[in-house]
Amino acid sequence: METVMNFDLIDYCKEKLWLTRSRDLPWWKRIPVNTVRVIILTSRRFIQNQCTLKASALTFYTLFSIVPILALIFGIAKGFGLEKMLEQKIHSAVADYPAMAEKIINFADTMLRNAKGGVVAGIGVLLLIWSAIKLMGSIEANLNEIWGVKQGRTLIRKVTDYAAILIICPILLLTAGSGVVFAAAKMDRIINTMPGGEHVGALIRFGQGFFPLLITWLVFTFIYVTIPNTKVKWKGALIAGLAAAATYTLLQQFYVFAQFTTSKFNAIYGSFAALPLFLTWLNLSWILILAGAQLSFAIQNICEYEMQPVDSELSQIQRHIYAIEICSMMVRNFQDCGKPVSDERISAELELPIRMVRSLLFDLVRGGILLQTSEPEEKFAGHHYQIAMPPEKITAKHLILTLNELGGSKYMNEQARSCLKIYRQIESQLDSRPASMPVAELRKSFSSQETETRS
Repeated sequence: METVMNFDLIDYCKEKLWLTRSRDLPWWKRIPVNTVRVIILTSRRFIQNQCTLKASALTFYTLFSIVPILALIFGIAKGFGLEKMLEQKIHSAVADYPAMAEKIINFADTMLRNAKGGVVAGIGVLLLIWSAIKLMGSIEANLNEIWGVKQGRTLIRKVTDYAAILIICPILLLTAGSGVVFAAAKMDRIINTMPGGEHVGALIRFGQGFFPLLITWLVFTFIYVTIPNTKVKWKGALIAGLAAAATYTLLQQFYVFAQFTTSKFNAIYGSFAALPLFLTWLNLSWILILAGAQLSFAIQNICEYEMQPVDSELSQIQRHIYAIEICSMMVRNFQDCGKPVSDERISAELELPIRMVRSLLFDLVRGGILLQTSEPEEKFAGHHYQIAMPPEKITAKHLILTLNELGGSKYMNEQARSCLKIYRQIESQLDSRPASMPVAELRKSFSSQETETRS
């Protein structure tokens, strides 16, 4: 009996849960249904995208980039007179290992001084910049894959955007920390002069304990909104940022406790345990960041996965059908107003998952059927697309042949070449009337046939 119930539950989560439109449900059913869908979609995508493996790769990149990036941050902090505050932050982060903190600070400071002057000044500066861009580029590539974005930032945008992130984040974190200390001191003086100030002061001091969580929440949200090369809505990013920040805060507390426990047992073996503990903490931190990105994607796009089982893969026939639908919509839009269409609008109007739409759009651009355009007035409104050829040339036959011939190796042996001749003869059967019609007329023809059948 239990086995049957387990199979029913698994079948329900895989298929039936997704075959109901949430907008048709009352709110008290919609919330739990969407919550379960988000959890399932997040966990499935986390496994399918191999996020644990990607977190290991990011841990490796971080180890190689941590000192050069710290050197860059030190240079920025010195420019704003915040270097002492940054040193205090590093000391507090590894409070149980003051010697390690001094080595990190001295190493970063030495690298910064070597990059400023001497024979290898130019090489040193380039190394610092390349290390930062390499790490940030790896983070962007992983988040883009989660969001189904095939194309990353251009080199110029990488330099400008990453520089802004590396400058803004440290300054915000450092000034926010000092600002809270300053504000707390001022508030204590004011509260002490108020009647019943002791209770108010205790309440404020209790609230100050949540400030690290608030800062971490803002940093994670900032990562989820700015780093992917697509439009990320604040709602999903804020919820995912809060979940990741809360888990990260608990992880950090556990990391500090583990450090303290190992160092208390034995000074020598405790020092040996510092490195594997640090690597474990770093790897788990990246797993949390990627899981939060999956959660942000699931919250934003959960409605587009309705009527589509989560673990279903598109067959070649389905790719052809959806490509015809997309191109038909693009042609109609071109004939109506001539403006480019965003990937999000295509996904919403056709009720298709955004990742599926982006994958098909990428292939259609590669095949020369569509053209990706830039919309400067809507910088963060997703990618926009327009047809790249006259509407009458976009036929079902042309779409099918283009998608079939994308990618693959050009090498063919003798047997394959003989089979290709037979395949071309089969393709020639696509010259029939429906296949050679433009996709816009094809849709009209089918619509009229459906109307006649119903009447």
